[in-house]
Amino acid sequence: MLARKRCHYCPTRGYWRDPEHVAQELRSWMAAHGVADRMPTNRELRGSGHNSLAIAIGAYHGGYLTFAKRMGCVCWQPQSRCAQHVRLQGRA
Repeated sequence: MLARKRCHYCPTRGYWRDPEHVAQELRSWMAAHGVADRMPTNRELRGSGHNSLAIAIGAYHGGYLTFAKRMGCVCWQPQSRCAQHVRLQGRA
């Protein structure tokens, strides 16, 4: 069996598990996209081709809200259907 060759821009194994690497990549993305005051959404990261970064935040670092707190950013997330449902039940 032949060993797969890594491309020159592919990170090494375990790269995305290191929170410092993820923070560095995220800061770079935020600077390039002019989003300095808030955490980018999963859709924004994936839409710009940064799937690995989006997956790493959710899979290895506690999710977007947790990682936003770690970085000192505001995490914008639309209200979930569950939250809307609970709010509507409270009004009835």
